[in-house]
Amino acid sequence: MVSVRELSIPEKARSLYLKAEKKLSKGEIEKGIALLESAVNLAPHFVAAINRIGTVFHMQKDFVKSEQYFREALEIDPNSYAPLVNLGGSLLAMGRFEEALAINQHAVTVRPRDALANAQMGVNYLSLKNDAKAEEYLIRTKELDPLHFTYPQLALAGIYNRQNRVALMVQELREFLKLHPDDVQNKLIQKQLETLQSMK
Repeated sequence: MVSVRELSIPEKARSLYLKAEKKLSKGEIEKGIALLESAVNLAPHFVAAINRIGTVFHMQKDFVKSEQYFREALEIDPNSYAPLVNLGGSLLAMGRFEEALAINQHAVTVRPRDALANAQMGVNYLSLKNDAKAEEYLIRTKELDPLHFTYPQLALAGIYNRQNRVALMVQELREFLKLHPDDVQNKLIQKQLETLQSMK
């Protein structure tokens, strides 16, 4: 369903958004941001463009700026999902775990079957040292998307390591190796598995 607000965005602003995406895909970050800002100047209610600027700053690890843009997008449209879940991610990255929890809970309530929302809830609870809740959401993330870029298997392996549940830890590490055969971490994980096997 497309909102009336989205339908009222001028074609010129949409065109600038598409040009911005092309620049960003080529790694031309400053030009991409400039085009997105031009689109927002033309259409101040262009939530997708405001959110996109936020995601660019998030990727650059400028979380203060990304938070600012995600909040701006939500002020325009409080029901917009993308800036909501993205705000949860930026708050987590800044270590504002209690504040992030409320945002991530809202996101997972709105879209309970979104892997990112569940992953962020898992990481959030992990950061708050609530392993039981973290495990619940990380398992759900795996069910929804085993290949999710947040690597839920490694987070679960960390939990099981702390709890001395070695069999479950080994299971998660093996699953990760199977799903991500070319990952840079694999040699270390393989060594870890060999060490665990030798301790049996």
